[in-house]
Amino acid sequence: DFALSGPEQDLTRRPDLAIAARDVVRARGRVDVTVHNIGSVPAPTGRVRLLSAEGAVLVEAPLPAIAAPLDLKPKRTKVTLKAPAGAVSVDLVLDGGVAEVRVDNNKVMLR
Repeated sequence: DFALSGPEQDLTRRPDLAIAARDVVRARGRVDVTVHNIGSVPAPTGRVRLLSAEGAVLVEAPLPAIAAPLDLKPKRTKVTLKAPAGAVSVDLVLDGGVAEVRVDNNKVMLR
């Protein structure tokens, strides 16, 4: 049996950060990450993190707030991190535990 523990926020009133493999470029000891907000409300600040194979955070950089694409034009920002040895993936985390529409589009394996 399943039961709601309380009222849930409407999915149409959530931000949705997103990255894809094409948004992550590793070169010359750094990783450039283009982060999109594809949700219907602005995304608050957060962090872009490089992770080890074990999931440990190796380095992180601040992610600024990103507007919602209400005008149907992409809303994105670029974050650059130094790429330490052992980094295998990049992920996104919003500050304050803000719920997103989806979280399965917040992590990419490095190439």
